[in-house]
Parts: sequence; C-alpha cells; structure tokens
Amino acid sequence: MNRARRTPQRETIHEQIPIIKLSPENYGDKVKLNPIKLVVFANMIAICLTTQP
Repeated sequence: MNRARRTPQRETIHEQIPIIKLSPENYGDKVKLNPIKLVVFANMIAICLTTQP
C-alpha cells in the first residue's frame, strides 16, 4: 500500500483498466469490434509492465 502511495501513476493505470480484472472475456469481445481499443489495451499493458519494479 505504501509503495502505491509513493507511485500514484501506477494506481491511476490500474484504475483505468479495471474491466480487465473483472471480465477479460467480455473485454476481448469488445476489442474484436474495436481495433483502436486493442492498441490502447496493448499500450496500457506495456505501461503496466514497464512501471513494475
């Protein structure tokens, strides 16, 4: 928790993509319909991976 407070950026990133944890299957169906969302989704995943220690 303390680490999250020191790095609020990581908190906001996880807040932006709560749907991935809640329903990845439904999100996958939406991505098939929207290629633009797929790019945004990939960018968010890359950001999450690069921000982790």
